[in-house]
Amino acid sequence: MLLSPPPLTSPSPPRCPPPELLRESERCLFAFYRLVRSGAPVWRLEEVRRLEVRVWDEGLGQLEPLSPGHALVYALVHDRTDYCAMLLRSYGRVALTPPPCAFCTRSVGATHLRLAATYDRQEALQLILDTLQSSLSPAELRSYLDSRSPCSHLDSGETAVAVAVAMCHSRCLLMLLASGATATGLEAGLQQLEAGRGPKQEALRCVYFLLLFGHASSPRPLDSQLQCILGDPLFRWLSGQAPPTLLLHALRSIARTAPAAISTLPPGLRP
Repeated sequence: MLLSPPPLTSPSPPRCPPPELLRESERCLFAFYRLVRSGAPVWRLEEVRRLEVRVWDEGLGQLEPLSPGHALVYALVHDRTDYCAMLLRSYGRVALTPPPCAFCTRSVGATHLRLAATYDRQEALQLILDTLQSSLSPAELRSYLDSRSPCSHLDSGETAVAVAVAMCHSRCLLMLLASGATATGLEAGLQQLEAGRGPKQEALRCVYFLLLFGHASSPRPLDSQLQCILGDPLFRWLSGQAPPTLLLHALRSIARTAPAAISTLPPGLRP
């Protein structure tokens, strides 16, 4: 005898927390935020996170301890490198699982990378990259570094590289590119230089790093004012009027074969 399919049932709506539980959760989160901001010791922060702070979990329909990934967001925003190191050392990739978007409850992807690039948290970014490199294959690492958030409420869904270029944080950009991120955003970097947004030297270094790790292709005809900013050899190469210089050839070769060595070059050779 054929079994009849189960009756269709409409999906149950997400369970909303009782107002008193929601208020308690917000109070605990605010108290934790103040502890992180005020420089409380790491052991105290972790004790409070595990034992005192509770946030509403829609999937389980109950209050749960604050996740390591959520705590890492607070640590990055308030420049608590010591707490970042403790979370990544203790929880590894689990600490890089971000909380869902508060607006649409969707995943926000590699939000910790974007936050580190936004706030120029260089030490914390290196810790995150080390954690990723120890647990992912090169292909998986590149995919993670180039990932965009499916949620547009944070950074408009941009990659960490795009955020570093927009903020003119050249050191963070170099760290991302040296770890395998794709060198995209040259047009945005040139627009930064033309508009005079951000520190000129940092914006110029971002463009230079993108050219070293990417491909020299002119996204559009270049304005002549960029010639004074980029210098004649780089401008002529970028605009397709001349081949790259021997020095640029050598630097691009180093960027492809030993990217981490770019930051260790003598001052006269560094971009």
